[in-house]
Amino acid sequence: TKMRFVLAFLALFALAAQLDAAPSLQLLVIGDDMVVSCVHYGHKCWRQTLYEKLTADGWAVDYVGSRRDDDGKTTDPDNEGHMGWTSEAIRFGSVHCTNADGKGCSLEHWSARYKWNFALVHLGANDAVQFEAAELFTRTLEHLGDMVKYLRSLYRAPVVVSTVLPHKNPDVNEKVEHLNSLIEAILASKAEDDASVIARPIEIMDLYNQIDADSDLIADNPIGIPTAAGEDKIAEAWYQAMLPALREMAPELYSKDEL
Repeated sequence: TKMRFVLAFLALFALAAQLDAAPSLQLLVIGDDMVVSCVHYGHKCWRQTLYEKLTADGWAVDYVGSRRDDDGKTTDPDNEGHMGWTSEAIRFGSVHCTNADGKGCSLEHWSARYKWNFALVHLGANDAVQFEAAELFTRTLEHLGDMVKYLRSLYRAPVVVSTVLPHKNPDVNEKVEHLNSLIEAILASKAEDDASVIARPIEIMDLYNQIDADSDLIADNPIGIPTAAGEDKIAEAWYQAMLPALREMAPELYSKDEL
């Protein structure tokens, strides 16, 4: 009888511990230079600021990805950011790939290594620099749409897609603006192609109009790297875009907001 009492007490203790445990947020950030460029410029990455916002809400945050870009200031450096890569390279693999395991360098190969329950996507900046307009709108949009559809088919988890950051070069920025104007339409068409992946709408975050190219991007940089202030704005923009889905995933964390 005493043993049964002890076992029952331990079971209740374990259950209480589970109920008190923070909900898990396995966060995949996939994209180009803006995901990882901060580690080369000495200021705090937007991924770290977002991590702090989410943990303050009560989430147990675990970034996932095949890369670990650690500047010593990032609590969890895992990510899927690839500097200089186009959307096509991330979808199918790139000549820049240096994987040691021989399993390939593409979204399909990377995503087989980890699980996630929320994804953030920023792609197209390098496409705008490297491609002419006609290529940009046929290749980039198709690859972006197919990748988002693929991500949603894996876990039916929330996916937030950002418009492309502004660019200081007027010619490149003109292509960025045109690309951004079409992103929502192509993603909507991809969602309609396969009803099985429509677990929730694809969230589009308009990052372009929240970043000032003059004050939020590093001067004289051909890529368009955010300043420290720009990184903070990016973190806040992602956070606000994630909130609707986060409230659905763990309403207990945000019940106080509704009082």
